[in-house]
Amino acid sequence: MHEKYGHIVRVRPNTLSFTHPCAFRDIYGHRTDDIPNLTKDPEFYGPDLFAKGNETGSIFRASDEDHARQRRVLAPAFAEKALKAQEPSLKEYVNLLIMRLAGKSGAGNKRVNLVDWYNFTTFDIMGDLTFGEPLDHLVNGDYSEWVRAVFSTFLFGAFAQVPRAFPILNKLVLKALPKTVQEKTRFYAQYSAERVDRRLKMKTDRPDIWTAILRHLNSKEKAMSINEMHGTGLTLMVAGTETISTLLSGLTYLLTTHPTCLDRLVEDIRGTFPTRESINLKELAPMRYLNACIDEALRMYPPVATGMPRVVPLQGATICDELIPGGVSQR
Repeated sequence: MHEKYGHIVRVRPNTLSFTHPCAFRDIYGHRTDDIPNLTKDPEFYGPDLFAKGNETGSIFRASDEDHARQRRVLAPAFAEKALKAQEPSLKEYVNLLIMRLAGKSGAGNKRVNLVDWYNFTTFDIMGDLTFGEPLDHLVNGDYSEWVRAVFSTFLFGAFAQVPRAFPILNKLVLKALPKTVQEKTRFYAQYSAERVDRRLKMKTDRPDIWTAILRHLNSKEKAMSINEMHGTGLTLMVAGTETISTLLSGLTYLLTTHPTCLDRLVEDIRGTFPTRESINLKELAPMRYLNACIDEALRMYPPVATGMPRVVPLQGATICDELIPGGVSQR
């Protein structure tokens, strides 16, 4: 559509779609003019019309004010110092992945579904960091019922967009949505909340995401409510799992179908690290060719294929040198 009509396309009466690089800065960046930042589109981020009270205080849906507060609390959990503290745990899971793949592939002549194994790894890592308990997908070589339920939430999310855009179709969509998807979505939310509650009661010296959150538990300015904590658990388990496995799957495909690039990357990594044990986050971060490969995989196989809609403030705003009226949604 954009190839035919250009970088800006009106896809709905009150919605514009952009593909020009400058649009990302103008829509999602902090504006330097007198125009307020574009806010989240309530039609996209608002409560599910058929969620029946199961909504959580996710940072994904939070208002700008609540989002800023939650971000300040969560930011230390993803800082370099925190990642360094979690590095031994990350290495354990990566080494387990390599060992399991070696066992599954035999002498190298057996096929292995890397999409599944990347998912096993990312869910195990995030389960450990988010809930403080292992999920053991790498050990068992299969998905738990809870993770299968996570995949159902993606379908639920797609259905949920319809009544937001067309409220008149609410009852029709509810009938069309398979009951198993609704049940698994509720199970996913309930199970996540129970895991979060267990982690909050757990005493541990091992740093994880909750270390930063619990530090501000008694702060009036920063404390997160239990509803927000449940929402954080849900969000992190989706944002830090299937998205990364999608990227890794795309990256693996691109490298194996471009052997020259694969050879160069292998040479670069092995020239930097003499052994597998010597690989570390600090020295991985500045590796230009590795980062270039990851960026290209993100371009070709974006883990989040949809836009994150924003609404232009009432006074209007300039996006890609075009004046856009107030109230128009941008994607």
